[in-house]
Amino acid sequence: MPGNETAVDTETMERNADDSMPDLIDLLIDQEDKAEENRRLHKAWETLTEQQKTVIWLVKVKGLSQDEVARRLNISQQRVSVVLKQTIEKLRKSF
Repeated sequence: MPGNETAVDTETMERNADDSMPDLIDLLIDQEDKAEENRRLHKAWETLTEQQKTVIWLVKVKGLSQDEVARRLNISQQRVSVVLKQTIEKLRKSF
């Protein structure tokens, strides 16, 4: 009986939809959390000086050593270390 198969299929689909609802809710919450985190990161990034942005980018994203960064920017390795530390602290305070 075709009508009976349709009723079973609809019932199965509804049950599966109900079972997957918590997963969907978790996914939406995760996406919302990530979007909020991205907003906070962007806002924090905008508060950094150009030197802070450059140093953190070269060290953490590009993987350069502090000595390499110092040579590229023509500043002392000690200055790179101080800027990096200050930048990380500033970003941590934003989170």
